[in-house]
Amino acid sequence: MTKPKAKGKTHTIEDFFTLPQSEAGVVVPLILPDGGKTEHWFKVLGVDSETFRKGTVRIHQKFLKQVGKELPLEERMVEKREKDLLFISLLISEWSFDMPCNEENKVRILRNAPALTETVDAFSNNRSNFFKKPSPSS
Repeated sequence: MTKPKAKGKTHTIEDFFTLPQSEAGVVVPLILPDGGKTEHWFKVLGVDSETFRKGTVRIHQKFLKQVGKELPLEERMVEKREKDLLFISLLISEWSFDMPCNEENKVRILRNAPALTETVDAFSNNRSNFFKKPSPSS
């Protein structure tokens, strides 16, 4: 089987690596619910980051301990929501707020600001967000 010839730049195997950029994170400006700009930001990690992967194992282990316990539907829904918030909180590594960027504070803001939760989730899952793009003028 012959290899197809590449047009333009030749890529190396490292061009496919997403881990370093995912772990480095990207600063994402925070927008108010009314669309207004703010001075605040989150540094968001990608879903391929080691920090996120290790954290998800920890969260899964915590919730697996509860497997087999029959909880009412409402309680299961609350637990599922808390688990989802914990997962997304792992993707915030830094922020501009004048308070510690710890799990408790991250979950608090994500629980009370669903638009920010959606922003972090969508941004972190789009791998292209973690790669510098050439400027249109180049």
